[in-house]
Amino acid sequence: MRTRRLAVLALCLAVLSMAAAFRSGRALELRRIDSGGRTRWYRVHIPLSYQPGVPTAVLLGFHGGGGDARGFAETTELEETADRHGFIAVFPEGTGPLGPWVFALLTWNAGNCCGYAQEHDIDDVGFVRDLLGDLASHYAIDPNRIFATGLSNGGMMSYRLGVELADRLAAVAPVAAALGVSRTPQRPIPLIAFHGALDTNVPWQGGVGSGVSGTDFMSQSESLAPFVEINQAQPPTGPSQVIGQAQLYVAAAPETKADIHYWWLLDQGHSWPGQPSQINPSEPFNRDVDTNEELWAFFSAHARDRRSIELGSGCCGSAAIPTLNSSLPVLGKTIVLSGANVAAGVEGELYLSAVPAAPSDLGGGCTAYLDLESAFQVASLEADSSGAWSVGFPIAYDLALNGVELRAQAVFFDSGAALGFELTNGLHLRLGI
Repeated sequence: MRTRRLAVLALCLAVLSMAAAFRSGRALELRRIDSGGRTRWYRVHIPLSYQPGVPTAVLLGFHGGGGDARGFAETTELEETADRHGFIAVFPEGTGPLGPWVFALLTWNAGNCCGYAQEHDIDDVGFVRDLLGDLASHYAIDPNRIFATGLSNGGMMSYRLGVELADRLAAVAPVAAALGVSRTPQRPIPLIAFHGALDTNVPWQGGVGSGVSGTDFMSQSESLAPFVEINQAQPPTGPSQVIGQAQLYVAAAPETKADIHYWWLLDQGHSWPGQPSQINPSEPFNRDVDTNEELWAFFSAHARDRRSIELGSGCCGSAAIPTLNSSLPVLGKTIVLSGANVAAGVEGELYLSAVPAAPSDLGGGCTAYLDLESAFQVASLEADSSGAWSVGFPIAYDLALNGVELRAQAVFFDSGAALGFELTNGLHLRLGI
């Protein structure tokens, strides 16, 4: 009986979603990939201004719990925003109890929420990484301008990606959401969030909300705290802007450039600001702020700095991919190289090279991004109990170094790996002022 009720509900939701698509007159390209042993789907809107071969910004938009990609695109009107500003809008589909061929009752594994995805420990972070690889094989995307947003459970997913996929994303924008993982972000990452004082599904003060998930949510301050810390942001003393019932709080981060903007909406419930809720039409929503324009203005100002460019993955002996990240290589400052996703306690070495080189296939799925003959060891490394590590180097303020380009990559010696070692991704660094 329960299965029959779910099937009827799914059919109703599918009809509503198709009706929404008919009203909008738009068609989203549906793409299928395999990820984590599952069939996964995502939908793509290509802006009218797209030119093949020209790197284009990407915005990932995650639907809320129980929703689907097409309904989220219709509700938020992010397709129209993509056409105005010339970015590729991508709407991934979550997973649900009705299988991969029915786009209804879908959720995301955001850590402590929600539904089917969280209960079955779906690797949605891995899915997004695979999605970006597939997208790049079909369209010219700018790796320095990949952003993520989402509503409710989708906003929680964008929070998680800000923590666990900061090596690929330039910034994130959670809406009506809370952080669901207790980990520190891999690297500084700009963040803009929107939350309503009247949201009872995800209460601003934390705790169990009025929604069906029964999740004990972090408070808004707890959700932002890891980003404030890693971004070295300066907590605001008050709102920097007030528009009607909307208050903007800005935590500037002059050292990392990873600013945090927080829109506190006094008359907003649990929906996309500026748009009524599809689930509960009586849900209050704020009309003072244009959410789409605000988040895109923020994203446009926070592309990843091209002085630190990821070159590609190295190799690994486990499901997690070893990462290598860098703070801005600024003259007169200390550059911090850090990484994660290696075995706890393993030792390694960090190498630099000043000679450009094409990627070198070492076999076993491993790739080196350094000129192996000129590379030199600059540090010995040891991963902590969580598989993370970091090391810092002061850079002299010498204008002769301005514009010098370096390659960096780390190797960790792990007997459990197929080749006896793991390689991080490569980094291209350009020193500057």
